[in-house]
Amino acid sequence: MNSAIEADLVKRCKAHDLAAFRDLVKECRGVAYSFAFSYLHNSDDAMAVSQDAFVRAWSRFGTFREGNSFRSWLLGIVRNLSLDVLNTKKRRREFSIDEAMEESGFDLPDTGPDPHDALEKSEIRAQVWKAIMGLKQEFREIVILKHFHDLSYREISESLDIPEGTVMSRLFHARLALKKSLEPVLFGGDHHGR
Repeated sequence: MNSAIEADLVKRCKAHDLAAFRDLVKECRGVAYSFAFSYLHNSDDAMAVSQDAFVRAWSRFGTFREGNSFRSWLLGIVRNLSLDVLNTKKRRREFSIDEAMEESGFDLPDTGPDPHDALEKSEIRAQVWKAIMGLKQEFREIVILKHFHDLSYREISESLDIPEGTVMSRLFHARLALKKSLEPVLFGGDHHGR
């Protein structure tokens, strides 16, 4: 969404304009859901958290600082609510990588005419997703925000309430960890990056 349009919608929301808020929800519901899903690995919980985040955003528009990104602010709320759910449950549910890819919308359709090529790409996507989900939470959330939702370092910093330098450092370490875990998949067992 264009930042000028977002700023106008936020200004109208602060004046209790429900139509403007509906427009913001329409623009951001996908990213809110998929970010919640990246924590919770459960579609029902992710849907509930993303809806709760919008309710909370509406009730707290007075605390929103103008000039900041609404999407970043909303994702900070989603993150906090997701962590609350995890803390309440005190457990992490086992989940299927296929289910996670399908439900999160990160699984891209195969369009190639060669079935073998399509299968190979599908297997690589599954391995990449498995590697991402195997990262420490602090690395995984940054990879998802940067590479799946295309947030800037500043927006990620605002969403997670951490300095931009920390975002860059964690993203660097996350990429190293992904490279290490994916080298056997992408290059075969003999490649060691030399």
